[in-house]
Amino acid sequence: MARAATRVVSDKKVAKLLVDPVKRQILRHLAEEELTQKMLAERLGMADPSVYYHLKELKAAKLVTVVRSEPERHGIIQKFYAAGAMYYIADYAKLPLELRAYFLAVNLERLRGIFAILKALRGITITLSSGEMEKLADRLAHSLAEIAKERQDAPFGGGRESLIITLYGEALQRVIEDDPESIAPLSSQLSSLGLLGSNR
Repeated sequence: MARAATRVVSDKKVAKLLVDPVKRQILRHLAEEELTQKMLAERLGMADPSVYYHLKELKAAKLVTVVRSEPERHGIIQKFYAAGAMYYIADYAKLPLELRAYFLAVNLERLRGIFAILKALRGITITLSSGEMEKLADRLAHSLAEIAKERQDAPFGGGRESLIITLYGEALQRVIEDDPESIAPLSSQLSSLGLLGSNR
């Protein structure tokens, strides 16, 4: 089944589903391959009824669909589920504050990961205050939704993790290029390290 690369979720009820860690795990698995409820239960170490409950909500929200059915040896029909997109992204600008807080925290952790990689591989230390990090994470969340809207429903040649890395890379690059004043401390540090051109 050909899946869209990204889908942007602007409905707050649907976005709330993306906050649930079990539903996120189910979406991750179903973005990678078609699985039955039983297969998902085994992978997640959960009871079938619990997985059924989550699948029912995800299906109602049109985040997953039944892509085929096959009879088992005992004649029971097994439904295979798949995610409609490789990666779902909440439309940060349209979310209520309580949901924004969750997605802001996710983006903060991803930024810390990016900066940790710079430190580990290049010896580059980025020093930003908590407030500066939050501001950057907020801008990143807005940019990520913009990039995802541009890619929405378009195919992607790589796997899910490659897609997420690509999206975050493009979103961070756009923030740095389009709005360097809003993240002046980071732009200044990157420029002083020779990682940004002099025209920025």
